[in-house]
Amino acid sequence: MDALVLQKEELEAQILQRQKELEAKEEEIASRDEVIAGNEAAIAQAQKDAAELSRQREEIAKKREELLQSNAASKRELELLAKNLEDAKKKQEELSALKEKPHYP
Repeated sequence: MDALVLQKEELEAQILQRQKELEAKEEEIASRDEVIAGNEAAIAQAQKDAAELSRQREEIAKKREELLQSNAASKRELELLAKNLEDAKKKQEELSALKEKPHYP
């Protein structure tokens, strides 16, 4: 009968040991789940940041194109003003030349 009691105690000790091992595994799984959840949150944030950067990149490209167009228009305007100035100088020279000519009535 002592053998049965001893065997029962050994089985109960094994069951207790297995329960502790199971609890440790459950804690390890819970810890890994927390890490995974943290990684998923970091991935989601990184995706959100990437989308924002992409939006900003598109906005910058659009503004750059607008500036290039504006610069081209300004350059054309400057060229036109320079031509007008040159034409005005020529007319002034022509008028000065006419004024210098003697007038014979």
